[in-house]
Amino acid sequence: MFHAAIPMKFWDFIFESVVFVINRLPPAADQNGISPYEKLFHHKPDYDFLHVLGCACFPLLRPYNKHKLQPRSAECVFLGYSTTYKGYYCLHVPSNRMYVSRHVKFDERQLPFKQCEQTNQSTPPPIEGVLTTLTIVPSCEVPHNNHDASSNLHSSNPQQSVTIPAGTSTDTNPTTSQTPIRIPESQPSAISHHMLTRSKTNNLKPKKYPNHQAHTVSTQYNSDYVEPTCYSQAVKSKHWREAMANELSALAKNSTWQLVPPPLNAHVIGAKWLFKVKHRADGTIERYKARLVAKGYNQQEGIDYYETFSPVVKPATIRIVLTVALSNNWPFHQLDVNNAFLHGDLVEEVYMEQPPGFSDSNYPNYVCKLKKALYGLKQAPRAWFSKLKSFLLSHHFISSQADNSLFFFHSTNTTIYVLVYVDDILITGNNTKAINELMQALDSQFSIKNLGHLNYFLGIEVTNNKSQLHLSQTRYLNTILHRASMHNAKPCQTPMEAGLQLSKFSGAKMSEPQLYRSIVGALQYATITRPDITFAVNKASQFMAEPTEEHWKLVKRILRYIQGSLDHGITLKSAPHLSLHGYCDADWAGCPDDRRSTTGYAIFLGPNLISWSSKKQATVSRSSTEAEYRSLAMTTSELLWISYLLAELKYSVCQQPTLWCDNLGATFLASNPVFHARTKHIELDFHFVREKIQNKQLSVKFICSADQIGDIFTKGLAKARYHLLRDKLTVFAKQSSLRGAVENNQQQSLERANTESTGEDEH
Repeated sequence: MFHAAIPMKFWDFIFESVVFVINRLPPAADQNGISPYEKLFHHKPDYDFLHVLGCACFPLLRPYNKHKLQPRSAECVFLGYSTTYKGYYCLHVPSNRMYVSRHVKFDERQLPFKQCEQTNQSTPPPIEGVLTTLTIVPSCEVPHNNHDASSNLHSSNPQQSVTIPAGTSTDTNPTTSQTPIRIPESQPSAISHHMLTRSKTNNLKPKKYPNHQAHTVSTQYNSDYVEPTCYSQAVKSKHWREAMANELSALAKNSTWQLVPPPLNAHVIGAKWLFKVKHRADGTIERYKARLVAKGYNQQEGIDYYETFSPVVKPATIRIVLTVALSNNWPFHQLDVNNAFLHGDLVEEVYMEQPPGFSDSNYPNYVCKLKKALYGLKQAPRAWFSKLKSFLLSHHFISSQADNSLFFFHSTNTTIYVLVYVDDILITGNNTKAINELMQALDSQFSIKNLGHLNYFLGIEVTNNKSQLHLSQTRYLNTILHRASMHNAKPCQTPMEAGLQLSKFSGAKMSEPQLYRSIVGALQYATITRPDITFAVNKASQFMAEPTEEHWKLVKRILRYIQGSLDHGITLKSAPHLSLHGYCDADWAGCPDDRRSTTGYAIFLGPNLISWSSKKQATVSRSSTEAEYRSLAMTTSELLWISYLLAELKYSVCQQPTLWCDNLGATFLASNPVFHARTKHIELDFHFVREKIQNKQLSVKFICSADQIGDIFTKGLAKARYHLLRDKLTVFAKQSSLRGAVENNQQQSLERANTESTGEDEH
C-alpha cells in the first residue's frame, strides 16, 4: 500500500488480496515446500494472472454501456482479486465505482495513486492575492504539526483517461463475469434532494442517454464538463481555477479563519475541494462552483464540536402558511442566503489544514484557526441557524413553539411569517413595506439573493393562478424515472394492485439492492406533493433491508404510475372561512409478517390537504376497533399540533376541529370510558383522546367507509375507488387554468361516484 500510495480506506481489499497470494506461495521456511493452495486442490497454482497491486488497469466496460458512443474501457486502479467472483477488483477513481471483471489489461509501470500524490506535492503555485488577505498570527518558532491527516479517495484521484497503453493483458475466458460495486463517498447524489439532512450515494446502473444528449456523452471526458474530484484535476482548467479563487475570496472577505502555528496536541482536521457544474433549466452550463469544505468526519465529539442539531421547517407547516397567506391574498417572497454556513460563529476551537493547492508560501506549516463555520463541519448548520435566529429575534420576531423554523411578527397593522429551511427563506405577510425593509436588513447582514415571487421552493414547483397554488415535482420525478431507466415505461392507472399482500419473503433476493434503496428513498421525498403514492411508497420502504424481485415489481409499478401522472400535484385554494377536519383509518393486521396494522390519515384546512401519513403501527392490535382507536389517537396528536400552530399564527378556525372515523367501536371508545377485557390492555396515553373530546378541543364523528378518504393511505385500491379518493385529496394535473382543472376533476369525481353501483366497504 505504501509503494502504490493506496489510501487506507481500501485496506480490506488489499488484505484480502494479500491472503489470496500468500495461500499460493510456499512456506517461507521451505521454498521448495507445498503451498496451502496445492495442498487443498492437489495441483500447483497459476502465477500468470498475478499483478502489482495499485497499478493502472483497463477493464472491459462494454457490458455496462447502454450505447456504442460510450468508451469500451477507462483507466482504473487494480485493487486485488475477488474471492466471490472470478475477476479483478478495478476502481474507477473519478466515478468512485468498483468493477469486478475478468477482461482486464494491466500497465504495471503506472501507479495512479502514486502519481496523483506526487502531483499534489508539486501542484502549481496558489493564485495570487487570495491567502495574502487572510489574518496571519506570526510566531518565532513553529511547533511540529502532529495531527492526524486522514487521506481519502477524493484527494488522490488520478486523471481520467480512456487510452489503453501497452501492457500485459488478461483475458482468460470469453464469458464475462462482471459486477459493479459502489464505494461509499461523500459527494452529493445525482438526485439533488432539497430537503436532505445527510448525503446519499448514487448506487445505480449506467443511464440511457436520449439522442439529444449525444453531445454531452461524447464530451464527458472534457475537463471543463467533468466535475473534478481533486485539486490536481481542477487546476488544469481555467474555469475551475477561477471558481476556486472566487471561493477563497469569499472566505477571506468573511474572515473565516486566521493562520496560526499548529498548537501542541491540537486536533487538526483536513480540508478538501468539492466541484459542481451548475446547469440552467435548459441544460446549459450556468457557472462552475468550487466549495472548500472541512473534513468533518474527522471531528471528535467534545473536542471539535458539542451540539449539532439544527431544526428545519416541516412540510405541513409550509402548506399551512401557504393556505393562510393564500386565503388573505398575501404575496410570497423567496430568498436564498449566499454562503449561509460561513456566517455562523463557532464557539469551539477548530483547527484545519490550509486549503489544498493554496498553502501560504511564507507559512507553509501553519494551520487555519476557524473563526466562522465552514461547510463540512458537523456544527455548521446549527451555528448558521443560531445566527439567523438571533437576527430575527432582534427584529422583534417570535420563534414558533410548534415549529422552531417558523418565525412570525405581529403588531397592530402588520403580520409577517418567515419560513426557514437552512439557507432557503420564504416570507409572506400583509405589509409589503415592512417585508421589503426586512429583506433589506437580511441582505445587509448576510448577503441574500432575492429570487422574486414564489415559483420553485425546496425542489417544489409552485404555479400561482390567481386564488390557487399548484405544488408539483415534475422535474424531480422525471429525474427518478431516468435513474431507474423507467422514463419510457408504459404508464398505469394506480401505484399498487388492489389487495396486494407483500411479505419480506416474497420472491428471490434482488441482485441490486442499492438501486432499490436509492429509488425508494427518492420516492419518499416525492410524497411531499404526491399523497396519492404515500401508501405504496410506505409499503416499499418496509423491505429496504433485503428487497426481492417482487418488491422491485411494486417500485416499478409506482414509477409507471408516476410516468402517467408526472405533472400531478396538490392544489391549494383560497377560502373565506377555514375549518380544520381530518379523516383517520386503519387496515387491521394488514402485514402478513408481523400482523401489525397500518394507520392512515388526511387532515384538511378548509378545502386544502395540509397533512397526511401512512405508517405501520408499533404494536399488534387484537381487534379492528383497537387498530382504529390507535389510528384515532395518532391523528388527534397531529390535529392538535396544527391547532397549536394556527393559534400561534393568530388564525382562528371557524368551528371546532372534527375527526371522521369509520369504525363505530372506536368512536364509542373515544367518547366513553368503557373498560372491558378487549380494551384494558391499551396503553393509557392513547386515552388522551377522551380528554380532548371532554374539553371540547375536538369532536369525533362517524363516517361510512365509502366516504372515508383515509382509505387511500391504508391499502391498495381498485382504479375507480382510487381515482375518486385521489380527487378528494385535491391531487390534480397542472394545467394552464388551475380553476378549470379543479372544476373538471370535481365534476369527474361526481360522475364516477354516481356510476358506482355500491360503495366499497373495505372493513
